[in-house]
Amino acid sequence: MKKTDDKERKLSKAEQKRLENFEITKNGLIEQGYEMKEHTLGLLYANIMAVVVSLPFFLPVIVIYALVQDSGWWFHLGLKDLILFVVFDVLLIVAHEAVHGIAWSIFCKNGFKSIEFGIMAEMCTPYCNCSEPLKKNQYIFGSLAPLVVVGIVPSVIAIITGWYWLLLVGVVMIMGAGGDIIITFRMLKYKTEKQDVIFYDHPTKCGFVTFER
Repeated sequence: MKKTDDKERKLSKAEQKRLENFEITKNGLIEQGYEMKEHTLGLLYANIMAVVVSLPFFLPVIVIYALVQDSGWWFHLGLKDLILFVVFDVLLIVAHEAVHGIAWSIFCKNGFKSIEFGIMAEMCTPYCNCSEPLKKNQYIFGSLAPLVVVGIVPSVIAIITGWYWLLLVGVVMIMGAGGDIIITFRMLKYKTEKQDVIFYDHPTKCGFVTFER
């Protein structure tokens, strides 16, 4: 996930530069007859709804684990398990954004050069941004990739091996992908009668921008 309303916080130098570059692109497209529409949501709303929309993904994981493995796993979490949980969580939070970048870079003309990572200092929230236009299916692929790679895959491994600390990590990572799920739903719901549509990852907010004519 990325950021909240630009008016509510101070942009970093990297964000300001990215926004300036986007403004140049936006003005050029508008001069060509494109109409811009923002499809964004606030960070607070995204964080709250992330838990709700991720429920259908992580609840079945917990139920299946309880059926396959010892249903009393939550009673014997030791210090070692908690340490492993924290370490893997930190690593996979970084991996979450890296997977976004790798997945989107596949479709970029400039590859990984069009991908930028950062941290929203006010809320210590890491983000990944793609500065090239993407097709709808390409954007969705990159948006949901972390859900599968760092959320569902660890959960499946936990179910098979019985590593309950890895199950906790997987569940947390699935919840962490809740904002990506929301954005994906918005993109799937997006319909237009226009023939020419361009999709951009928003330069500073959580969501995407469309240019259509």
